[in-house]
Amino acid sequence: MITTTIEFVNRPNADGTITKKTEVNGCLIAQNGSPTGRRPEILIHLPRTFEGEVDGAWVNLEGHSYHVIGTTIQAKPMDANKPTPWNRYCIAERII
Repeated sequence: MITTTIEFVNRPNADGTITKKTEVNGCLIAQNGSPTGRRPEILIHLPRTFEGEVDGAWVNLEGHSYHVIGTTIQAKPMDANKPTPWNRYCIAERII
């Protein structure tokens, strides 16, 4: 598996401020559903070492812009049983 560094930009915070940029190393990207759908989605698997939030952020990948529409919770109690370096993922919907 080949991992990549993803740059999440312009994430809105609860207090109304914006986090301009968050770089996450070791992400794994997977297709979610049909790539020819109206708004194709991708799954971005986040490494255990990253404990930040990315909900609402924007991602630019391979000439397309994606908006993160949701993130799963961290599976910390299960970390000892997981053989992979990822413990959660986010869903990003293609906008452009």
